[in-house]
Amino acid sequence: VVAGSLEYLSRQTDEAGRAVLQLSPTITEPYQVSLEKLGFAQTVMDLPVWIAPDTTPPALFLDAPSITNRTSLTVTGLTEAGASLTINSQAVTVDFQGRFTTTLTLSEGGNLLTATATDPVSNTTTVTRSVTLDTVPPTLSVTNPPDGLFSLQEVISVTGTGSTEVGASLTVSGTLAAVDQASGAFNAWMLLQPGVNAMPVTAVDEAGNTTAISRTVAYSCVFGDFDGNGRVDIVDLMQVARRWGTRPGGAGYLAIYDVDHSGEVEAGDIQVMVAQWRKGC
Repeated sequence: VVAGSLEYLSRQTDEAGRAVLQLSPTITEPYQVSLEKLGFAQTVMDLPVWIAPDTTPPALFLDAPSITNRTSLTVTGLTEAGASLTINSQAVTVDFQGRFTTTLTLSEGGNLLTATATDPVSNTTTVTRSVTLDTVPPTLSVTNPPDGLFSLQEVISVTGTGSTEVGASLTVSGTLAAVDQASGAFNAWMLLQPGVNAMPVTAVDEAGNTTAISRTVAYSCVFGDFDGNGRVDIVDLMQVARRWGTRPGGAGYLAIYDVDHSGEVEAGDIQVMVAQWRKGC
């Protein structure tokens, strides 16, 4: 069997004069069967070959998040092995299994990803994905309790307003709080332990951005009992004295020890603690 001047396949006939040839055609021009016998002229006849056209577009799967807080986005996916691929007009390498990975740079807000796979006979498939880059932390404010509250009640209410972004979550000391998506208001009830309690309030939006506010709240049956042992003693007085002269925003300041709420830990706070000296439950 020949195609033009190229010998494609040859076989010798058996005793009955038969030969079986199996072809896997790769061209559309006619093949020819050439019969030769020693001492006789060569006989040639045409063997038309019809190749069914490939009209099936290549499969294309694109894996990308709908929202992220990362400017650099890694996109992975799968297409037909041997296909060429572009994403946002940039050529992307496809391996022998049809897998691919590339990195794109996003702009704040909405970003459209357009991927086009083209197979060896020019069939194409286009897939689009919308990816939002959100690097803005969610809004958060805590209206209650105020930082530095000394509570004589074991259970307190934590209220405020958090992010109204769809998909955002809010936790108080690690416990999920319900958020009104219309107003952003939230409320949670917290059980305090005797002594000083650190109470982090954290809002996390769908993109993974976080905003955190911390509240420090003390609980005891008697005001001024910071270590929660049921009486005001030298340990409690020293907790205040160690923070002498500290102010909000400064190193070592904790509102819980500014017992007279003057904005500075000073003589007035020591006087309050002296007035509470040895009081107990």
